[in-house]
Amino acid sequence: MSKKTNKNKENIMEGNNNNGDGIISLEDGQITNLKETKKTVEEWRIELKIDDATFSNVSAMNRWEANKKITKKEFEEKIDAFLKGNGVVERKTIEEWKKELNTKEHIFSGVVAFMGWLPNKTVTETEYQEALRGFLNG
Repeated sequence: MSKKTNKNKENIMEGNNNNGDGIISLEDGQITNLKETKKTVEEWRIELKIDDATFSNVSAMNRWEANKKITKKEFEEKIDAFLKGNGVVERKTIEEWKKELNTKEHIFSGVVAFMGWLPNKTVTETEYQEALRGFLNG
Protein backbone atom coordinates (compact mmCIF):
# COMPACT_ATOMS: atom_id res chain seq x y z
CA MET A 1 0.00 0.00 0.00
CA SER A 2 1.30 3.46 -0.85
CA LYS A 3 2.04 6.11 1.76
CA LYS A 4 -0.79 8.23 0.37
CA THR A 5 -3.31 5.37 0.70
CA ASN A 6 -2.15 4.67 4.26
CA LYS A 7 -2.40 8.39 5.08
CA ASN A 8 -5.96 8.49 3.68
CA LYS A 9 -6.95 5.44 5.73
CA GLU A 10 -5.42 6.98 8.86
CA ASN A 11 -7.23 10.28 8.32
CA ILE A 12 -10.54 8.49 7.87
CA MET A 13 -9.99 6.19 10.86
CA GLU A 14 -9.05 9.19 13.02
CA GLY A 15 -12.16 11.06 11.91
CA ASN A 16 -10.33 13.70 9.89
CA ASN A 17 -13.19 14.72 7.63
CA ASN A 18 -11.18 16.13 4.77
CA ASN A 19 -7.97 14.50 3.63
CA GLY A 20 -7.51 16.67 0.56
CA ASP A 21 -8.41 13.86 -1.83
CA GLY A 22 -12.14 14.57 -1.90
CA ILE A 23 -12.90 11.69 0.46
CA ILE A 24 -14.63 12.29 3.77
CA SER A 25 -15.67 10.12 6.65
CA LEU A 26 -19.31 10.48 7.56
CA GLU A 27 -20.49 10.13 11.15
CA ASP A 28 -21.87 6.65 10.51
CA GLY A 29 -18.50 5.51 9.16
CA GLN A 30 -19.47 5.51 5.48
CA ILE A 31 -17.00 6.89 3.01
CA THR A 32 -18.10 9.03 0.09
CA ASN A 33 -16.36 10.74 -2.78
CA LEU A 34 -16.94 14.48 -2.98
CA LYS A 35 -15.54 14.70 -6.49
CA GLU A 36 -18.87 14.19 -8.21
CA THR A 37 -18.94 13.04 -11.78
CA LYS A 38 -19.74 15.71 -14.32
CA LYS A 39 -21.71 14.79 -17.41
CA THR A 40 -23.28 16.81 -20.16
CA VAL A 41 -26.78 18.09 -19.47
CA GLU A 42 -27.97 15.96 -22.38
CA GLU A 43 -26.49 12.83 -20.75
CA TRP A 44 -28.24 13.69 -17.45
CA ARG A 45 -31.53 14.28 -19.32
CA ILE A 46 -31.34 10.81 -20.83
CA GLU A 47 -30.16 9.08 -17.65
CA LEU A 48 -32.81 10.72 -15.45
CA LYS A 49 -35.55 10.43 -18.09
CA ILE A 50 -36.46 14.13 -18.14
CA ASP A 51 -39.15 14.89 -20.72
CA ASP A 52 -38.20 17.06 -23.70
CA ALA A 53 -40.48 19.98 -22.80
CA THR A 54 -39.12 20.29 -19.25
CA PHE A 55 -35.54 19.92 -20.44
CA SER A 56 -36.02 22.56 -23.15
CA ASN A 57 -37.47 25.04 -20.67
CA VAL A 58 -34.75 24.46 -18.06
CA SER A 59 -32.03 24.62 -20.72
CA ALA A 60 -33.37 27.92 -22.02
CA MET A 61 -33.68 29.41 -18.53
CA ASN A 62 -30.11 28.41 -17.66
CA ARG A 63 -28.71 29.05 -21.15
CA TRP A 64 -27.26 25.56 -21.31
CA GLU A 65 -25.56 24.26 -24.41
CA ALA A 66 -26.09 20.51 -24.99
CA ASN A 67 -22.43 19.86 -24.17
CA LYS A 68 -22.45 21.83 -20.87
CA LYS A 69 -21.01 19.62 -18.13
CA ILE A 70 -22.43 19.74 -14.60
CA THR A 71 -22.89 17.41 -11.65
CA LYS A 72 -26.02 15.35 -11.11
CA LYS A 73 -26.81 17.45 -8.04
CA GLU A 74 -26.63 20.70 -10.02
CA PHE A 75 -28.83 19.23 -12.76
CA GLU A 76 -31.44 17.92 -10.33
CA GLU A 77 -31.53 21.24 -8.44
CA LYS A 78 -32.25 23.17 -11.65
CA ILE A 79 -34.95 20.71 -12.73
CA ASP A 80 -36.54 20.71 -9.25
CA ALA A 81 -36.53 24.51 -9.05
CA PHE A 82 -38.26 24.68 -12.42
CA LEU A 83 -40.85 22.08 -11.50
CA LYS A 84 -41.56 23.66 -8.11
CA GLY A 85 -42.73 26.86 -9.71
CA ASN A 86 -39.60 28.90 -10.22
CA GLY A 87 -40.19 28.31 -13.90
CA VAL A 88 -43.95 28.80 -13.56
CA VAL A 89 -44.83 25.23 -14.48
CA GLU A 90 -48.15 23.76 -13.53
CA ARG A 91 -49.20 20.18 -14.08
CA LYS A 92 -52.87 19.45 -14.68
CA THR A 93 -54.81 16.52 -16.05
CA ILE A 94 -55.29 16.46 -19.80
CA GLU A 95 -59.02 16.88 -19.20
CA GLU A 96 -58.37 20.09 -17.25
CA TRP A 97 -56.16 21.45 -20.06
CA LYS A 98 -58.86 20.50 -22.60
CA LYS A 99 -61.43 22.56 -20.71
CA GLU A 100 -59.11 25.48 -19.91
CA LEU A 101 -57.76 25.75 -23.46
CA ASN A 102 -61.15 25.10 -25.13
CA THR A 103 -59.97 22.08 -27.09
CA LYS A 104 -62.78 20.63 -29.18
CA GLU A 105 -63.81 17.07 -28.29
CA HIS A 106 -62.86 15.51 -31.63
CA ILE A 107 -59.41 17.13 -31.56
CA PHE A 108 -58.88 16.14 -27.92
CA SER A 109 -59.82 12.52 -28.75
CA GLY A 110 -57.34 12.54 -31.63
CA VAL A 111 -54.54 13.93 -29.45
CA VAL A 112 -55.21 11.34 -26.73
CA ALA A 113 -55.07 8.51 -29.28
CA PHE A 114 -52.04 10.02 -31.04
CA MET A 115 -50.09 10.33 -27.77
CA GLY A 116 -51.35 7.07 -26.23
CA TRP A 117 -52.50 8.98 -23.15
CA LEU A 118 -54.76 7.41 -20.54
CA PRO A 119 -57.50 9.36 -18.73
CA ASN A 120 -56.31 11.73 -15.99
CA LYS A 121 -52.73 11.86 -17.25
CA THR A 122 -51.00 14.93 -15.83
CA VAL A 123 -48.91 17.13 -18.10
CA THR A 124 -47.64 20.70 -18.26
CA GLU A 125 -49.32 23.21 -20.53
CA THR A 126 -46.25 23.08 -22.77
CA GLU A 127 -46.51 19.29 -23.08
CA TYR A 128 -50.22 19.58 -23.86
CA GLN A 129 -49.67 22.30 -26.48
CA GLU A 130 -46.82 20.31 -28.10
CA ALA A 131 -49.07 17.24 -28.29
CA LEU A 132 -51.80 19.34 -29.92
CA ARG A 133 -49.34 20.73 -32.47
CA GLY A 134 -47.91 17.27 -33.15
CA PHE A 135 -51.36 15.86 -33.80
CA LEU A 136 -52.58 18.77 -35.91
CA ASN A 137 -49.36 19.03 -37.94
CA GLY A 138 -49.03 15.49 -38.79
